[in-house]
Amino acid sequence: MIELIEAPAKLYRVGRREDWRGLWYDGEARPVNTIYTLDGAKAADLPMGPHPYFRAFKSRWLSVTDSLEGLCNWFSVKDCVQLINMNYELLKVSVERYARFHFPERGYSHEVYRPDDCVRIRRMDFHAWVRSRVTEKEAA
Repeated sequence: MIELIEAPAKLYRVGRREDWRGLWYDGEARPVNTIYTLDGAKAADLPMGPHPYFRAFKSRWLSVTDSLEGLCNWFSVKDCVQLINMNYELLKVSVERYARFHFPERGYSHEVYRPDDCVRIRRMDFHAWVRSRVTEKEAA
């Protein structure tokens, strides 16, 4: 099921702006499978195989989360360090609207956006965010 959310939002993504490359697919939805090269590959168990939703409404949809905390479900600290070394960035994406793809047969849902709905993409300090996660773990 595709849930369209007709509201402005701030979303978060780990990717590369210069080529829209993510961890499973490049900007043209061709498989790259970078996720499987990470030592921890915390998100590798997610069933992110090809699905027609990612081309719904004749659009290209890119995976995001609706909170920074949500990224912690996808990437371990070790994953993040490796991604930083591979020139991936932590991005804050401001959008006019977005969607949530529900995959009940795969047991998960996640947020996505279309580049056409993007108002602004801001690069965040990936290093500082990773450091804050390590500090939180040490404090716990």
